[in-house]
Amino acid sequence: MTWDDFDRWAPQSVSGGAAQLRASGLLAEPEATARVEEQLVELLPAGIATPLHLLWTVRATDQDALVGHLWMRIRPSSDEVEAFVLDVDVLPELRGHGWGRATMLAAEQAARDAGASVLRLSVFGHNSAGVRLYEGLRYGVVGATMTRLLDVPSRTASAGPVAEASVGLDPMTSEQYAGFRGRRAADHGGTRPGVRSADGARRSAAADLDRLLPDGPATPGHRLWSSHDGGGPVADVWVRLEERSDGRHASLQELRLVHGDRLIAVVSAVERSCRALGARSLTVSVPESLPACPWDAQGVLEHCGFRVAAQTMAKALT
Repeated sequence: MTWDDFDRWAPQSVSGGAAQLRASGLLAEPEATARVEEQLVELLPAGIATPLHLLWTVRATDQDALVGHLWMRIRPSSDEVEAFVLDVDVLPELRGHGWGRATMLAAEQAARDAGASVLRLSVFGHNSAGVRLYEGLRYGVVGATMTRLLDVPSRTASAGPVAEASVGLDPMTSEQYAGFRGRRAADHGGTRPGVRSADGARRSAAADLDRLLPDGPATPGHRLWSSHDGGGPVADVWVRLEERSDGRHASLQELRLVHGDRLIAVVSAVERSCRALGARSLTVSVPESLPACPWDAQGVLEHCGFRVAAQTMAKALT
């Protein structure tokens, strides 16, 4: 991609990304456009000269006609080199004619040439054509962002005895928060990109938590709860509240279960608490927000009325 190409592509990328966010239900305007603009500036501070970022103008080799654009980041970690497709676009009039598949195959080869061992990407849940394309290229789902409107009645009441066994949520004490920090560092540290040692991973995870929660459980806009039932602790819960132009929204930053079979009960309690706090929606990332849960947590959340807004897919390149 040349600088002239970049200047033409950047506003198109922002417009397209914002439209996808709106259609997914994750953000409304003006937050959708603002979010994409911020990400573009943050990720590409030097434009096409930003290290570890590769940007291409995609053209048909036989006629040099414009097909679309592709943006990929290469990121080494302790156990892999990840290529991540941040934006891929085919001209509207060319969609449905194999150009998307051809572009992705070229992207995979470029990622291999750059030393990547895995390629990941995100696709919005409403983009059924994109999901079919990636499935056909043998990408598998490795994560999902799910959302639910809290003014819609919950389905957990019909989920059986597990849901009926209610749990409570209490603000974390200092001692409980210290335990939460330790468990989070132990679970998240080993997979952090660019981290070369277990001690470094733990320090990096702790630094992230200090940045996100500078005042611990008292950090404004955040709620940290300890979930319990009559038999003892059930889960650690961390929720972030955000004020937007269309109201207050909640996102589950982390839910750490002591008992895996209590997911429905804890999610039901979180829904009730967020609704009481005036939140219009609750968003959950699977598995990132649910580090101790099996992958079928997505099925449980779908049963509770959550829908897939976006999902991360991956393919090994070796």
